[in-house]
Amino acid sequence: MAWEYRGIVPFYYRSRRVNGRVVREYVGGGEKGQRAAEADQACREERKQTERQRAATRQPAHDLAMHIRQFGSVLDQLVVCQLVCAGWRQKCRQWKAPKRCH
Repeated sequence: MAWEYRGIVPFYYRSRRVNGRVVREYVGGGEKGQRAAEADQACREERKQTERQRAATRQPAHDLAMHIRQFGSVLDQLVVCQLVCAGWRQKCRQWKAPKRCH
């Protein structure tokens, strides 16, 4: 979305993607260009506001997921400690039972 000057007269162009390519669309100059620029700006502001609301909605779920991951990590450490204290050992990523003496 940009104003271009041809001489001293401004013209408003709108850029958009079509099949992965950026295509510039001539909108107009003067009052028509000004109205289109204001409408485009309003659309951009609305999209930004919607994205801020979505981000605010996702934040609690993100925080909960982070706390669950941290709890899982602490729980894994606790299980390892219990197994080691009980005599179990880890070999090739597998836990082996303690050897029994006869």
